[in-house]
Amino acid sequence: MKVQNLKTFFLNVSCGKLISDSARVLDSIQLIIVKIETDEGVNGIGYTYTLRGGEGVKAIIDKELSKIVEGKNPLEIEDLWNKMCMSTDARTHGGTATNAIAAVDIALWDIMGKVERKPLYKLLNGKRNKVPIYDTDSGWLHYTPQELAENAVNLLEKGFKGFKIKVGKRTLEEDIERIKAVRDAIGDSLTLMVDANQAFGVNEAIRRGRAYERYDIRWFEEPTLDGDINDYVEIASALDIPVATGEWIYHRDIFQKLIQKKAADIIQPDVCRVKGITEWIKIAKYAEEHETPVAPHFNMELHTHLVCAFSNAITVEHMPWLASLFKNPLKIKEGYAFAPEGEGHGIEFKDELIGIL
Repeated sequence: MKVQNLKTFFLNVSCGKLISDSARVLDSIQLIIVKIETDEGVNGIGYTYTLRGGEGVKAIIDKELSKIVEGKNPLEIEDLWNKMCMSTDARTHGGTATNAIAAVDIALWDIMGKVERKPLYKLLNGKRNKVPIYDTDSGWLHYTPQELAENAVNLLEKGFKGFKIKVGKRTLEEDIERIKAVRDAIGDSLTLMVDANQAFGVNEAIRRGRAYERYDIRWFEEPTLDGDINDYVEIASALDIPVATGEWIYHRDIFQKLIQKKAADIIQPDVCRVKGITEWIKIAKYAEEHETPVAPHFNMELHTHLVCAFSNAITVEHMPWLASLFKNPLKIKEGYAFAPEGEGHGIEFKDELIGIL
């Protein structure tokens, strides 16, 4: 089998609502889709996303990565992945190249699943087909305490078991008002997480984290900038509440250092930012060996497969920004996400959106 052709497509995708946290306000993201065609008629679909700069990601795939995979055996994923990393210097820190590699790598794994006639989670020896899912899409920073409380009740009625609230308001009192409003509305019926999106310095993160702890918070996400692991060591050692981070980390070595130094209790790799499924697996395996939980960021459709494959992977994040693009939206029932059972990752884009696929 040989790769005959690689095509890319660029879309601006509406989030369907206003999105706000302590770092940004947005209402859309950029999606780069890859289609790999083989000489045996087995095709693979991959994709990645960015908040901005998607044209650059597409250009790397078109001008560099396509040359590496075209004419090659798509089942030799590790070899192609290594060549893509070397070609783009994606072994160093950055995002554009790693996003580009991810889209191609995901398409290659889709082909592998179709050749093996297995869904991705079974290809990775997953023993379960469903995982707990928690919601973030109802917890944005611009929501009032009353709106958060109403959203929490609505999630509970839908069967969700977890809810993540954005924190990072101007004062600690405002953050506490938001968390307390939710706890008062639903008691202990929902597991609560908080996410600061890197809003605080070390001392303020510790001060606020200690205040959040009384509300039985499952984890405190991105309390400070992720550039200094020693800052995370200080915060994690000072708090009883578990510290989580990783959505903006692009490389396995950083995740390994977080785990080695006990700088994070939970890691959150994003398959579209860490050079795809190949790298995500390496990160998850290392975390598994060191008994560190994995709770990946965004991308629930792909991450459900991956979480199903690892015993230390604990949950996926409900942010349904891409759901309207797919023929087969992710099945969610009674607080669980179910891995698609189609061959490969089972994700198909609607014909009317991207008819040429």
